[in-house]
Amino acid sequence: MAASAIGMLVERRKAIAAKQGIVYGVPEWDEPRVFVRFRPLAHHELKAAQGRIERAKDKAAAEVDANAGLLVKACVEVWGDYGDGEKTPLSPKPEDGLTKFDGNLAQALGLPAESLASNVLKTLFMREGDILSCAQYLATQSGYREAEGDEELAGES
Repeated sequence: MAASAIGMLVERRKAIAAKQGIVYGVPEWDEPRVFVRFRPLAHHELKAAQGRIERAKDKAAAEVDANAGLLVKACVEVWGDYGDGEKTPLSPKPEDGLTKFDGNLAQALGLPAESLASNVLKTLFMREGDILSCAQYLATQSGYREAEGDEELAGES
């Protein structure tokens, strides 16, 4: 009995872990509709971002940069949907498949391929408030409900 219960727990944990992807629709993009799949944030990532904000002289810029960094680290994939429900690569080379905040997405957005991932993200999201809102959503979906520091990460300090 104990062995079968452990086996069931192992399988159930795998099923739960497989559903941990967090999908976010990027504001303002409607043709195509752009989505990003994130993995949940780890606690050490949140604490590191909070530390960067606390140490910064320009808190507003640091909040945007720290949140953009969190989103880049947690990104699993970025795709477009032209209304057919299909994941379409956003890349000048669709044969490369789905992208992250990488050189392919940079080129698709008119940036140099060697652009920093955070700059690719900032170009895709367009507004700093959208970056902060997405990071707050990701933190909440990662299990940090009303946790200390969420306000600072979301730019509400």
